[in-house]
Amino acid sequence: VPELVSSFQRRLCNFVEKTLVENVLPILMVAFNCKLAQLLDQCIERVARSDLYRFCIEKEVPPEVAEKIKQLRLISPQDEETSPKISEKLLERIGKILKALDSDDVELVKLLLTESDITLDQANGLHYSVVYSDPKVVAEILALDM
Repeated sequence: VPELVSSFQRRLCNFVEKTLVENVLPILMVAFNCKLAQLLDQCIERVARSDLYRFCIEKEVPPEVAEKIKQLRLISPQDEETSPKISEKLLERIGKILKALDSDDVELVKLLLTESDITLDQANGLHYSVVYSDPKVVAEILALDM
């Protein structure tokens, strides 16, 4: 059995570098739950190098893994050309919009969007609602036409 686990882990390690970051998250969860340290470390590094929003990371992975990813991002900031600098204030506003989506409060989303200089597109709000919200909420978000 240990040989099978090792072989499986090696194959997944090869896959992690070649696939989209969205596909790495389920592998990361398996590595975390099965305590596969080598695979987990590689997944964490891959997610840390990605442009995946911290809000999505915090929602998808356990808090201790999200914290490791956050620390890695602080230690090795991404290339300025490939990842534009987002201010903390903007991130805070985006976080409020996404939390409103989490609570299915479309009116609050509309209010936050009109009060700020952020569009639904800049906050990746539609993508976020499609992944995490009820289809009815997604339809209401589309009806906002913002």
